[in-house]
Amino acid sequence: MFLFRQVDMKRTEDNVLKFFSDDYRRLCSMTGTNLQSPVLSATPAARSVQNPQENKFIKLIENRKILEAVNRSIKSCSHDSQVILTQRIIKNDELHLIMAQLSISSYSTYYKMQTVACNAFADAFEVQAEPLFSNNENDLHAYEKPKV
Repeated sequence: MFLFRQVDMKRTEDNVLKFFSDDYRRLCSMTGTNLQSPVLSATPAARSVQNPQENKFIKLIENRKILEAVNRSIKSCSHDSQVILTQRIIKNDELHLIMAQLSISSYSTYYKMQTVACNAFADAFEVQAEPLFSNNENDLHAYEKPKV
């Protein structure tokens, strides 16, 4: 009996890499958005049910909370995984520099460590971001199909 469904580690790694290349970069861009102060006018205007400035501000706060969950998730990983996630996957530093920092000389060892790092991140992010999402949108895992 297993408490958890079996994770496909390689497909989970692919999901995490895609998250960092797409969603994470977009979140970073969106949180750097400059919010303009509302422009006041003496001219009467029709009242709007929605406040676009308030909606932008709420979205900014939500995105910052997601980035904070990403940072907490990375910090909960092992030191080697943190190096791989921040230096290689986020900053895209050269692979040979990362391998030297981790004192490894084998590419196959590095890629095994990257798979472990991505899966550790997926585990942590699922917990850290859980209050921010509904419908398991924060689950970056890919699961193996159950054997019949």
